[in-house]
Amino acid sequence: MSDKKQILVIGAGAIGGGVAPFLARVAGVGVFDVNKAHVEAINAGGLKVSGASESVNRIPAHTDPAELARYQFDGVMVSVKGMFTRAALEGVKPHLKGSPVMFTIQNGLGNVEILEEMGDWPILHGITLEGGRFVGPGEIHHMVHGEESWVGPARGEFEAVRWFGDLISESGIATRVVPDASGAIWSKFIFNSTLNPIGALVRGVPEAMYQCDEIYQLVDDMMAEGTKVAAAQEIDLLFDPMHMIRDLRAGKAPPLKHAGSMSYDIAEGRATEIEFLTGYMVRKAESLGVDIPITETVYRLLVGTEFGVRVRQQQKQS
Repeated sequence: MSDKKQILVIGAGAIGGGVAPFLARVAGVGVFDVNKAHVEAINAGGLKVSGASESVNRIPAHTDPAELARYQFDGVMVSVKGMFTRAALEGVKPHLKGSPVMFTIQNGLGNVEILEEMGDWPILHGITLEGGRFVGPGEIHHMVHGEESWVGPARGEFEAVRWFGDLISESGIATRVVPDASGAIWSKFIFNSTLNPIGALVRGVPEAMYQCDEIYQLVDDMMAEGTKVAAAQEIDLLFDPMHMIRDLRAGKAPPLKHAGSMSYDIAEGRATEIEFLTGYMVRKAESLGVDIPITETVYRLLVGTEFGVRVRQQQKQS
C-alpha cells in the first residue's frame, strides 16, 4: 500500500492540466473533467504538456464522477472556472470519502464561499503565477513557470492544511505556505480583475496594455481603485499590482505572452469569469462604501461585450 498522498484535480484545463503532472511526481493523482474528448485523449495517450515544461503523463482521468468512489483522496484541487465551481462540486461531492482538504487557486474571488457552503472540509486557498492554455484534447501549453506561489488556510488549522502546499512545492512548483495568504491573493486579484477585462477589450493584444498611453493610464487608475478596496479591508498587499506593468512599459521585463484568459474566452465565444473577477470587485466595493467608477465602467463594458458575442453566436446558429 503506497503511503503517497492521493490528490484529485477537478478541471484538467490550463491550470489543473499544468499542475497535475507536477503533483504526479510526488503523489498519486487523478483528474476529473467534463470534457469527454479531453479525458479520452488523456487515458489513451497521456496528458501532454509543452512549453515551459515538457512531459507526457499517464494520469487516470475520469468524466463520470461515480468512478471517483473507488478512491480515497487526501486532497482535492479545484481548478475549474469560477462559474462552474458549484456544479463541479455537486457532481463530485457524493463520491468523495472522508473530509479531504479542498484547495483552490482559481482566478478571482468567491470560490471559497462556494466551497464553504458545500461541505465542512478544511480549505486551502492562494495564488499561483503559473500560466497555461488548453490547446486541445489531451494537450496543455505551459506558458509561465517559476514564480513563487502563496497559499494559506481559508478554513481549518494551519498545520492541518500546510502539507498540501508543501507537497506542491516538493513537486517543483515553488510554494510558500503562510497562515494568512490574503495579501498575496488580493495583490493578484487586483491585477487579474484589471488586466483580464482590459485584455479582452483590446482584442487580446497584450502590448496595448502598457505601450498605448491611454490604456496604460486606464490600467493604472483601475488598479489604484482595487488597492483602495483592499485598504478598506485592512489588507496589506504582498506586492504592488501595478509593478509588472510599469516594468513592461520601461522595458525592464520581457513582453507579456498573452493578455489573460478572458481574451481567449471572448475570442472563442465562451463565457468568462467576469463575475468572479471585476464583478466581485464592484460588489465588494459597494458593500464597503468605496467608490470605484472606472472599475464599474470596465466591468459593464466587458459584460456588454460578452452579451454581444453570445447574441452573435445565436444569430449564426439560427
